[in-house]
Amino acid sequence: EDYPALDRILLAVDGSEASSAAAQFLGKFPLKSPSHVMIEMVWAPPPSSLLASVAKSACVAPNTASAKSQGETFLHKVAMGFQHNPYTVNYEWKCGDPPQVILESAIQHEIQLIVVGARGLKGMKRFLLGSVSQKILEHASCSVLIVR
Repeated sequence: EDYPALDRILLAVDGSEASSAAAQFLGKFPLKSPSHVMIEMVWAPPPSSLLASVAKSACVAPNTASAKSQGETFLHKVAMGFQHNPYTVNYEWKCGDPPQVILESAIQHEIQLIVVGARGLKGMKRFLLGSVSQKILEHASCSVLIVR
């Protein structure tokens, strides 16, 4: 049976070892050309600023500039890992609730596959915080690949 080519892929990274593993996995994944990989990093403001900000002012706070600079450096490094692949790559740093922002990007860009790393949260911490990859898996309208 023929499956449609995966030509629009979103790689969600957060700077963790798990997201680096997802990037490495995708870099070795045999994609047909031409494919487009969008690498996205979403910074979540600290909970107190998230609650204080209905108008997303937490995403323009002074500490956001540092997070954005560090995030864009990481994104550039990840994108450079794809320079020998035969598909186009772009990257974007965003601020907000990671699962929500990633899911919105997937819809906006008509993504066919979301690739994320498994964070490995366990026990009470996972129960209280939830898992970004789990939320994406539950709510995505496209296929999701979780890399361990």
